[in-house]
Amino acid sequence: MTPLKTQERKLSDEWEIMNSLHDSFNEIVYVKFIIDTLKDLVERKNIDGISDAVDALESFYPVYCNSYDTSFLKAWNLVIKSLDG
Repeated sequence: MTPLKTQERKLSDEWEIMNSLHDSFNEIVYVKFIIDTLKDLVERKNIDGISDAVDALESFYPVYCNSYDTSFLKAWNLVIKSLDG
């Protein structure tokens, strides 16, 4: 592979990894949606709905964190660690 092709591939890989990290972070909008829903449920004193929204947050949080951590680690390893060597 020529040096130019190697550089293009590296930039493409970096872009894909950073885009994946960005996409993972943007999943936070679901948490905002659940929080807004929860506020509405509290105002209406909808105990069952409040319980469901809290369950949703508790279920989504570890999934979100794992997804973001995985994407972050890939980005770190490709972009930052490559600076070392």
